[in-house]
Amino acid sequence: ASTDNLIFLTDRNLVTLGHNLTACNRRSNYGRLSLVGKVIKMTVSKNQRKAIFATDHGEVICVNQYNLRESIRFYQQKKAVVGLIYVDSDITLITAATDGNLCIFDASLLPRTLQKESRLFKSNPPGRLPLRSVKCCHDGDVTDMIYSENHQLIVTSSVDCTIRIWNYLRLTLDAIVCGDFQCDGQPCEVTALNFLASSSVLAIGNSS
Repeated sequence: ASTDNLIFLTDRNLVTLGHNLTACNRRSNYGRLSLVGKVIKMTVSKNQRKAIFATDHGEVICVNQYNLRESIRFYQQKKAVVGLIYVDSDITLITAATDGNLCIFDASLLPRTLQKESRLFKSNPPGRLPLRSVKCCHDGDVTDMIYSENHQLIVTSSVDCTIRIWNYLRLTLDAIVCGDFQCDGQPCEVTALNFLASSSVLAIGNSS
């Protein structure tokens, strides 16, 4: 997903060393989304055959993977969506924004349109309110969000120099990890997270 909102969905077998972008484009689905803002996050549903995009203005857009036909979009957040995860097993969509909103949506509603296709809603449309949500999940801007299906945990990071661990089923706070995120004796912003494979080991990157 490029900053000019030109979207390419390419057969992963073509994206190999020795195939240039021009070769890939000839066998890719591509199209341009009309958005307010730039695409900064993307996730896919393996079972539902959907691609879901989010922008730096808080839009969430769901499209068909094969023809990029848009099925629904809405403003889920007021600021940039920094975390976007589709959970195939539960058919849910987890989103996190820099303003601290952490939400879980029933993704089975995403492909349905209420009136006509490609309608832009200025707020959450009826039937698309979050199943569970937390406002201000951190004391500062959220920088990243990950999910562990094995452990049923959501982990968020922030410029407030903490990591917070959330129970996925209840979206309740399990723990706040302050850690030694310091540089030259000063607290550092936590900027990146990832679980190592399917283990409970968490990799952390900070601003230092």
